[in-house]
Amino acid sequence: MREIKFRAWHPVILDYYYSDDYCNLADFFEQVVKLGYDDIEMVLEEYTGLKDTNETEIYEGDLITHRSRDGAKPHPVIFSQEKAAWCGVYGLEYQLQASEFNDGIEVVGNIHESPEWWI
Repeated sequence: MREIKFRAWHPVILDYYYSDDYCNLADFFEQVVKLGYDDIEMVLEEYTGLKDTNETEIYEGDLITHRSRDGAKPHPVIFSQEKAAWCGVYGLEYQLQASEFNDGIEVVGNIHESPEWWI
């Protein structure tokens, strides 16, 4: 079974808060609500349950590269409602296969801290 974890991006502080840093998910979400003051909306991102070639956890919003797809150009990770799966966006949504993660998928940033890589 996949581990349920989240992180939250604070758009003013420009930093992530991870659910691992709290005793439980309820404490994490309570802190996220407190930090989202004055109409500042924290951006919640879910852990995919997958790790890259370097054993780095892959979250929604991460930028990944894949040697066999479009060279080393970074692509964002999203959850596709249509496919009901975590996908890399390579022009079209491409469902991430667990078997590929030992073969060249690497987290190289995220959409908040490295927007110049994928916009």
